[in-house]
Amino acid sequence: MVHRAQEVLDELETESGKQAQGGRKRIKKEAVQQMQLFNEKSPLLEELSKLEIDSLTPLEALTKLYELQKKVKE
Repeated sequence: MVHRAQEVLDELETESGKQAQGGRKRIKKEAVQQMQLFNEKSPLLEELSKLEIDSLTPLEALTKLYELQKKVKE
């Protein structure tokens, strides 16, 4: 166990040295969603919350889902 920890430490130190010399390792950047300043609901969320899901047929539900998806992409 100690041997593996030493290997990981050595690897991290080596990578750290490479970064300092200009060999940068690619870091995956994740999209960060900023919180809204005011507690506004989007029209899409409002429409979704008003849906009576239990009263929809499977075809109506699928159609509604496609409509909502289209609005999100716009």
